[in-house]
Amino acid sequence: MTLFRSTLLHLHSIAIVPEPGCGSVRLIHPSFHDFLVDGNRCDDANFVVNAQVQHALLAERCLRVLDTLVPNICKIGDHSLDNQEVGDLSSRITAIFRPTCSTPVDIGRPHLAKSHMNNEILALATRLLLASFLNWLEVMSLLGELGSAITALQSAHAVVKVRYPNSCTR
Repeated sequence: MTLFRSTLLHLHSIAIVPEPGCGSVRLIHPSFHDFLVDGNRCDDANFVVNAQVQHALLAERCLRVLDTLVPNICKIGDHSLDNQEVGDLSSRITAIFRPTCSTPVDIGRPHLAKSHMNNEILALATRLLLASFLNWLEVMSLLGELGSAITALQSAHAVVKVRYPNSCTR
């Protein structure tokens, strides 16, 4: 058992800590979450959480991981094969993205949408689109998530359009 998990288990009176790979940690009482993210209610700076800042940190980390994606990540070799024709594709995917760990592909999108879009995140997202976009699409295809890729691109476009209206043209 990891130190992180054993520490979380000590919080069982306020948090639900599922088995590895079975979901995310959740607070038992939604009002506790509301308390922690409201600086007017939680007046101890050691405990108050700025949700936008935390989402921005997680979005940034996810974008940094996505920037490390490489072509042909599963070493399939024959690019003419459909995913269904690769017999051991699931084991290849599992070897790269452990089943007990959500991939940045899965978790980055909601954090990006809820974060404060700072210059670092914008630069990382731009770099991803310019340098690693095809690698990201390949991973989304391998995971059977091309529909989610379209949704992610639409969400990212909407966020940028709202926050930086002069940078988006149609």
